[in-house]
Amino acid sequence: MIVEIAVVLIAYIIGSIPTSYIAGRFFHGIDIRSYGSGNVGSSNIMQISGKKMGLAVGVFDSFAKGTATIILIRYLYPDPWMMFVVGVALVVGHNWSIFLKFTGGRGVATTIGVVFGLFMWKEILLLTVVMGGMGKVLSKDMSAWTLCAMILLPILALIFNQPSEYIYLCIAMSIVMLLKRLTGNFEKIDNKNGSIFVVLCCRIIWDRDIRDRKAWMRRKLS
Repeated sequence: MIVEIAVVLIAYIIGSIPTSYIAGRFFHGIDIRSYGSGNVGSSNIMQISGKKMGLAVGVFDSFAKGTATIILIRYLYPDPWMMFVVGVALVVGHNWSIFLKFTGGRGVATTIGVVFGLFMWKEILLLTVVMGGMGKVLSKDMSAWTLCAMILLPILALIFNQPSEYIYLCIAMSIVMLLKRLTGNFEKIDNKNGSIFVVLCCRIIWDRDIRDRKAWMRRKLS
């Protein structure tokens, strides 16, 4: 039992590695939380450093954090419930990093990595190709499409008859990502439109406090 607890804590620490924060500090000498969306993830570092850096950070957060860890756990602890706990710990760590006073990213890349590690190929194909393709064609703002993917992930896992532990893991990861949208990085709510509207509409659908993405990215952060 002690070993299993230690493994979960290690998974949380791995998830907590703030890749985009480190990239921002190393290449630009900045705290990425004070720029753009304030998000500690690949999408925000992409706005600052460009697509290549954003892609590199996204690949690390997906495959080094999520996929590699889950595959290792599949080998060492084949119990599906262990993969469930470790998968949740990875995403929680990314979203609330112990290294950044429990601020962090949104967990999307790490969740994708976990799904890859579980070899859920049909779900990956539908969510990345179909949903991602539709999002790119219909809108440059992927926030709403990401929400759709979060909702569809556990539904697809159920449709494709995945083990119950995998379905519960998909539900848990979606809930964790949704909770992160609601709380952000503990930013003060822009309540010009009313706090309830901001939390229940703007943050859930668009992952920000206002509809205008460009204005949100240009706002001043402390």
